[in-house]
Amino acid sequence: MRSTQTTDISASGNYLSTGTGTITLTFSTPETSLALLWGSIDQGNSITFDNGDTLTGAQVQTTTAGFVSNGFQGPGGSAYVVAVSDTPFTTVSFSSSSPSFEFAGVVASGGTISTVPLPAAAPMFGAGLLALAGLSYGTKRRATSKGKKLAATPLIAADPI
Repeated sequence: MRSTQTTDISASGNYLSTGTGTITLTFSTPETSLALLWGSIDQGNSITFDNGDTLTGAQVQTTTAGFVSNGFQGPGGSAYVVAVSDTPFTTVSFSSSSPSFEFAGVVASGGTISTVPLPAAAPMFGAGLLALAGLSYGTKRRATSKGKKLAATPLIAADPI
């Protein structure tokens, strides 16, 4: 999909878009949770699970804090959504009766997908940035005090697999 805000399609991001049709995802194992980024939430959007559950854009609009307006494509028009079901599902269909249903980052799980609310996540992220800045400052200060100048090298943090 090409965004009207960019002339370079490679810079517009990757996502799925139904148009006025349907996209169906089938999972190899039964799942009970589904998470996704639901873009420009329209009342005509819906997710239908093969276990009989349905989640509509209208439902997401009423439960999303700070939601702006139907189909709004700026901040406040999209939401990260987590749907949890007591009954497992293997097929999920995304459809739209309006111009389109845009979504990305789809994750399914046989367990519960937990979320960290932004107010709780933001301080943790900020503390991590401050810690990295402190480490960088301390390293440069120690090198300068020994009369050495360090070459600028990126700090890489990795978790073992």
